[in-house]
Amino acid sequence: MTKYTFIATLGVVGALSFALWLEDRGLDGAYQDLAHVIDKVGRRELPEYKPRQASEASPNATMRTSRQPNRDAQVARSVLNYIASPYYSGKELGRALLGEASLELWNAETDRLYFSLPAGSDNTLTVAARADAFVRDSSQIHLADTEGGYLVLDGYALRQSEGKSHLFVTDFDNVKVATNLLISFDYERASYTITPEELSEFLSNKYVYGGFLNVYSPESNSGQRSVFANHGAFVATPNEPSLKRFADVLIQTLGAQGDSRESRIQIATDFVTSEIEYNFEVANFDAELLKRPNEVLMTRRSDCSNKVILLASLLEQMDEEYLLVYMPEHIAVAVERGDFVFENKLGFSWQGKQWLIVESTAEGFQIGRTSLRDQKQFAELSYVQRPKDRNTIYDFATGRKLEFR
Repeated sequence: MTKYTFIATLGVVGALSFALWLEDRGLDGAYQDLAHVIDKVGRRELPEYKPRQASEASPNATMRTSRQPNRDAQVARSVLNYIASPYYSGKELGRALLGEASLELWNAETDRLYFSLPAGSDNTLTVAARADAFVRDSSQIHLADTEGGYLVLDGYALRQSEGKSHLFVTDFDNVKVATNLLISFDYERASYTITPEELSEFLSNKYVYGGFLNVYSPESNSGQRSVFANHGAFVATPNEPSLKRFADVLIQTLGAQGDSRESRIQIATDFVTSEIEYNFEVANFDAELLKRPNEVLMTRRSDCSNKVILLASLLEQMDEEYLLVYMPEHIAVAVERGDFVFENKLGFSWQGKQWLIVESTAEGFQIGRTSLRDQKQFAELSYVQRPKDRNTIYDFATGRKLEFR
């Protein structure tokens, strides 16, 4: 068999393509995955959202005709990068936009995308007809040949199977995304809905607080300093459209109890603790993998860090005060006591107010009531943060601000 590059995974190709998209936005020389940016000097920061008018010239406008600075193309590129990064988007997004097709490869150099299709139940439908939902011009797709049980195209090879019966390629410019399509992720209590336009705005950080990603602890007695992640940078700001819709539906399920602050906070807690699966794989990973709140909802699973980001983001939509509290190897949300009971003694005083711990990983956790098996760790508070106070985290013991880089 002729020597080919075998298609096995998608992530690296998607990330490289996403870096090219960043260059289009004026971030030459930067590499970004869906979590963060690292510039040439190693500083890590979520870039601030900077809207660009459609008439503005792209820095790389002469490189490729596909780099036209129109909004629909930008949205399509954002959405396809999400599909190319299933850790951040799950599988449902791809099914909603591509139907039965799968994005197998995105060549960053040529800006060509390779899609597979399963064997069709209706033999009268051509590959072009089956790809019509996301392809503008079916005459501009090119089909793979079959060779020794593989689908081969442009020097790539994909093992043929029932689920991957066809392979075709097309240019990015020939892929269409319905920018106002409402994509639904159904949960027991409510459905989370988001449009491709809103996805793109999340990815451009329009609706997250942002800021530096690395936080440096005070020096220990031995002169050592630890580095931890700024979770508040990923929390959504108030009135983010998709999360606001979702939070409003959660509140509506309460009926008359929706007028109670405590009931609103508890329903958000109930959702995060019971309907977002705890992801042990991510929790045990060597590095901190943080997601935006929409990414938690799309993937349906998370560790404590991302559950906290989602819960905090929902509280933002409900206009509720809260804190992020950092502990050794853990993080949680804290809310003002208000009319909550305080039976479990999971709380603390900060800036003249009483705050109660909300444990996002304990299914069925009742604020002020539920006691935890490892309750002692919540007495070891290290740092406190209000995400809306951008790039500000306090040492709990001294009240001093920590250093960001």
